[in-house]
Amino acid sequence: MSRTCKKCSIELVEGTRFNSDVKAGINICKSCRTNRMKKHYLGNKEIYRKNVERRYKKAIHDNVVYLLEDENYVGVTQNIEWRMSQHRSKGKSTNNYRILHSTPNREDALELEELLHDMGYEGKHTNNRYK
Repeated sequence: MSRTCKKCSIELVEGTRFNSDVKAGINICKSCRTNRMKKHYLGNKEIYRKNVERRYKKAIHDNVVYLLEDENYVGVTQNIEWRMSQHRSKGKSTNNYRILHSTPNREDALELEELLHDMGYEGKHTNNRYK
């Protein structure tokens, strides 16, 4: 049994991906759905941007020195929730993280991080600028 896209009237072969909205009685192909989603996003771009800002604005703090206990990793960030999500996306365990120190001065945070790296904690990068 083949279906026809209600938007572009292309007859699709069995097994082709379809988006069915049974309540509205709409069957549209994947490319038409993608175009519809892009149009919606472009029309509401400001709303999407404000939602992202609001979500991450709450998470911005002072410069935080944190420790991932399971990974023996020390780092510095201003947005701990975002940084933990970055670690998780790279496969690191963030279940047992602790905030060691919080300061408005980035140099102080980097100095403490450097001291902890010299003590043997992981996470030292060449792009960190220690004084």
